[in-house]
Amino acid sequence: VNLKSQLNDCSFGELDVSIDYNVHSDINNGVLEVVISADLETDSRTTIRNAVIAAANAKLGITLPGPFDYVMFLLEGCYVECGWAAY
Repeated sequence: VNLKSQLNDCSFGELDVSIDYNVHSDINNGVLEVVISADLETDSRTTIRNAVIAAANAKLGITLPGPFDYVMFLLEGCYVECGWAAY
């Protein structure tokens, strides 16, 4: 059981997660890591989301979603307003 299998099952086979993106050397197995200046413990989820988007856009040299059908943000843990951790 993993993210790919669960998204595929929950969508009745309509959503297939792929890691076949070679548009940038910083993307490894479908994952791009970014560093943001927003504080995960005190800033709002909007501030954090905007910081992540800006950092990804800058690192990739594109405007998201760019060539991607879907973009998912994952945090390393729960900090503030945890209900938004996945949407």
